[in-house]
Amino acid sequence: MVLKLNHFDSKTKQDTGIEEKLKNTLAQYLFPDVEFSIGTAYPEATIPLDLQEHNGMTLQFCAGKRMYFASDPNIRSVLYSNPSDGAAYPLPFTPCRSFHELEDVRILVVDDATGENGGVIATSDAKKLVGDCKGLIDKDFAASNNIRNRAFQFRLGIKPQAESPVMRIAKGTLAPARLDQMENLFFSMDGNIKDGTFRSKFGCDMVLATSSFKGRRGEDAIQPGKYILSIGLGVKALALYREHSLGTQFLVNYPHAVKNEILPIIKQQAKQLAQEQKDLKKLAQRYIETYERRKALFSQNIELENTPLNENHLFHIFDDLDSGGEDEANNDGDNINNPRKDLLLYSLLKADLSHYCQLIEHPKIVSELQDFVRKQWVDIATGRSIKFTSGLAQPSLELKCDEICIPYLDENEEIIVTRSPLINSNGVITLKNKHLREVLDGCVYIHPKTAMDNMQCDFDGDLLAFTPSKDFPQLASEVKQRNLPNNRYPDIIKKAKIPYQGTFEEIAVYSIDNKIGIIANEIQKNLALQCEICAMPQSDKFNYFRQISKHFNKLLQQYEQGKLAIPDKIVEQIKPVALTNINSNDSVEVEKKLHQVKRILFDCIAHLGNELQVAADGPKSSLRPDQ
Repeated sequence: MVLKLNHFDSKTKQDTGIEEKLKNTLAQYLFPDVEFSIGTAYPEATIPLDLQEHNGMTLQFCAGKRMYFASDPNIRSVLYSNPSDGAAYPLPFTPCRSFHELEDVRILVVDDATGENGGVIATSDAKKLVGDCKGLIDKDFAASNNIRNRAFQFRLGIKPQAESPVMRIAKGTLAPARLDQMENLFFSMDGNIKDGTFRSKFGCDMVLATSSFKGRRGEDAIQPGKYILSIGLGVKALALYREHSLGTQFLVNYPHAVKNEILPIIKQQAKQLAQEQKDLKKLAQRYIETYERRKALFSQNIELENTPLNENHLFHIFDDLDSGGEDEANNDGDNINNPRKDLLLYSLLKADLSHYCQLIEHPKIVSELQDFVRKQWVDIATGRSIKFTSGLAQPSLELKCDEICIPYLDENEEIIVTRSPLINSNGVITLKNKHLREVLDGCVYIHPKTAMDNMQCDFDGDLLAFTPSKDFPQLASEVKQRNLPNNRYPDIIKKAKIPYQGTFEEIAVYSIDNKIGIIANEIQKNLALQCEICAMPQSDKFNYFRQISKHFNKLLQQYEQGKLAIPDKIVEQIKPVALTNINSNDSVEVEKKLHQVKRILFDCIAHLGNELQVAADGPKSSLRPDQ
């Protein structure tokens, strides 16, 4: 299943000559006779008029700057009752690893908030089966439909039919489980007694959470209960353990651990890389070791393990190796973005180093190694060379709020846990590892309240990153200190989503707006300023405070003139600092005032955290960050 979409510029109406291919999408299943194209939009430049009908196609969905046009002008209204959902949930265009058209699937839908399930089983039992966007799939049912026995992220589509008169779409994660024991759910029969093919079966094939279904609300929402449906199921990604890079967004929260524990590691990494890059053999060996380390984490999952290289394609892939240019689209050192290409390079280097060492001087191989070492330097410079491990988040009500389950780590071991993107240090905590009886590879189990309260984590595919505290003892200590009641930021407030108004073209233009990066950088700047005050020599503090006082005075003038909006709480904190006049010899007073400045910065981070959450919800809500 390959969906082909031609690209065009929404401003000039010119085709770009780019044909994008999306594999295994719901768009092909739900709208098989519809043609699609993608118009590129531009923040602060594109206007609703630019998004009118083009080549007989109208705008139906959007995702950031990608505007999805379709030959049928009604498909959005068929799928979503609210036009703004076409911007909030462009799910039909998510590519998947595999896609399965399934008939007569026995599904139990459960309200994951209350456990309501149409009276089929006790609500307390039903609630244990699901989570926020998390459900179950029967192991035998999955195996019979060539779905691997692992938890996975999914996309699901339902065409109009007897038990579902409207089209529906869902997303989330499904974990394989034994559902044939649920005898009071379904009973089905097939086959023939005479020829010995008669079979009967209890249980159900899937359990889905109501939160997984997107776009239809209120009376139009799917109701908890039993259904027998024909569905399209896309397996988007399998649960697997993989490397997780920390980077500045994480490390800036922990200056003492960075200075005493992280920097020595980074310096050693830089020293080693500087030596190895001088020798192509050593650099090639480093590539091999990096590849093998990552493969060891998820060798059972990635497609390259099941799709060996075909000799007919070896030279074609070799031609695709870099010859000197940079491909920024594949500039993520944490992921094997092109498994076949990476496997080829790994295989070539492994064989060459074992024998004649001639290929490593080939221009294409040299270029690939140069790109590899460049990425390694970027990782070292930004702290991304410090690694945790990540896995697919899954809920468990068997765990307490201070517990986590990572199956392959020792029981009772203390674990540092976080999630990207990180809003502030509230999102990094320490938990005790507890082994559960039934677990799946690639998963991290956590109590839903712990996940949401600390990391705004649900279970629709979010990843949790972790490492044993013993690997970074000083970091673990500072994480605990940051989570003391006096040091924690106020909990993030998720504001109610406000639907977009206007034509869909207007909604699409408005939804392009994205301030996530700007706000995240502001948070890091405020953290850096706090660290600067702590690290500053005593002799510099008085002059530094004078500069801050002058700056605050300017801010207050702009505020009073109506040129700058500042939260009232911050204004009241700024005034005493701006109006302070202290003597350079009064070091105690300087320290007191700088402590006030740090508190202001702390409260600014708390305020920015809420604004960052608003920005993250931008595609789903017309509410925008307070600028």
